Amino acid sequence: MLIVSTYFLSAFISLINLYVDPYYPISESFRQFLNYFIIFFIFLFLRSEYLIFSLKFIVFYGLFNFLFVVYGILVYFQILEAPNFLSDTIIKSINNQSWTAFGFIPKWGGFFPETQILSTYYLICYISIDLLETKIGKRKVYTLYKYLFGMLIILLMSKSTTPAFLFYLFFKKLNINSFKRRFVYFLLTLPIIISYIIITIKMRYIVYLIIV
Repeated sequence: MLIVSTYFLSAFISLINLYVDPYYPISESFRQFLNYFIIFFIFLFLRSEYLIFSLKFIVFYGLFNFLFVVYGILVYFQILEAPNFLSDTIIKSINNQSWTAFGFIPKWGGFFPETQILSTYYLICYISIDLLETKIGKRKVYTLYKYLFGMLIILLMSKSTTPAFLFYLFFKKLNINSFKRRFVYFLLTLPIIISYIIITIKMRYIVYLIIV
């Protein structure tokens, strides 16, 4: 619920800072809620071996999409070749989705229509690895995967998923003894998170006006 709440926080900030139709940010928040609910609620009813297989498949697909994204970026810079229909799609996607508050950072969604959805899936992959470690124990390769997905979430600069990721890191191992300390850390970083959301929203809006 803490993760989902960041999507609604982002929608609320969007409504305050931009003159947008309320339908889109609110519906997007509900869609993200359904993404997490549908995926992880089903896991409650799976046998252990099926649950482990499902979690591994989620992570595998995330890694496969990452390789496809890298391939697309190499095509964009003409290092590799692709069929015309694919290269046109890649170039258009990267040009539309790569302008950030920090300049041009080449990125696109791969098999996903946009980086916002891709970053959400990478967060699901990160959580899935945590669940795998709970089920079958920690492994070095899982730690490497978590570092990879964590860095990708940050690089995609989603106005909703990046704060949700930080929320998850703060509170995933919450207990009575650590609650006060983690909550203080959270309050100290909250202004940074909100500022990040506002900057990202306004930058996307500026890029949208330029494209239109």
